[in-house]
Amino acid sequence: MKHWKFVLKVSVSAALVYWLIGQVDWRAVGDIALHASGPLILGYIGVQVLGNIISAAKWRYLARIQGFGFSVKEGTLAYLTGAFINNFLPSTIGGDAYRVLWMSRAGERSRAFGAVFFDRLTGLLALFLFAGIGLVFLPWQVLLGQPAFIIFAAITLSVAFAMLTALFFAERFYQLAIFLVGLLPWERPIGLLRDFEPLANARVYAGAISWAALFTAVGIGGSNFFLFTSLGADLSLIAFGSAIFAATLVANIPISINNIGVKEWSYVFFFGLVGISAELAVTAALASRLLQMLISFIALPAYLAERNRGAA
Repeated sequence: MKHWKFVLKVSVSAALVYWLIGQVDWRAVGDIALHASGPLILGYIGVQVLGNIISAAKWRYLARIQGFGFSVKEGTLAYLTGAFINNFLPSTIGGDAYRVLWMSRAGERSRAFGAVFFDRLTGLLALFLFAGIGLVFLPWQVLLGQPAFIIFAAITLSVAFAMLTALFFAERFYQLAIFLVGLLPWERPIGLLRDFEPLANARVYAGAISWAALFTAVGIGGSNFFLFTSLGADLSLIAFGSAIFAATLVANIPISINNIGVKEWSYVFFFGLVGISAELAVTAALASRLLQMLISFIALPAYLAERNRGAA
């Protein structure tokens, strides 16, 4: 099964890269990159780092509820180490799995998993919400000419509001899940689910969503606005917001290797709706990929030190 999933992901990446090669003027891409604004690129890097700090603060908030303690600085380095592993190392674990292993001790891995899982869940909710709202603000000629966008916006908003509604019934949903899982003949699932109990709280849910919304606005919206502006894009905040969150949501669909091809295609597609050329969109996608890889190098000393401690 894993073999076929890998083959499928490679095929999707290869097909989209082939499509991009034929559709994009790569000389123009090089020209756009050469004339990028250095100060604004540094602004992108700074806001990206700030986004990682916000993400670490949200994760720490959830981890403390689960009984774990670490500083925002330690959490930020762990986030970046996970990104470094994803980008550069032939590891069998991803960034989220690394975070679970990093924060867990003997007998506490399921609680660590709960914090990381809830961190991802609330982040996804915020992205769905921002993407759905952003799509509503696409130019009217686009929405009227392509009703599919209205349907897509309705679906994303419906998913977001369904998850938001769960906030008010978190305890009841948790008790229902406990009851249903309790009907199974295995003890392990019920034990794992009970470790989620501190997180099944409306106040905790609301706090995590607030952190997630802040990250989405800053780490995705704010940083990429710096990046696109550095490359010469001239967009209003509304037009930019109508494209960036939907493009990011699609780019995170796990149907390719490290979202290669999918991210570039989603940037070309959604930013094309607000008047951005394919060349500028591809340049932004590739630049963000490269710069995020470079940012993850911040964690290299911490990763090497931890690896040496493990070896000892």
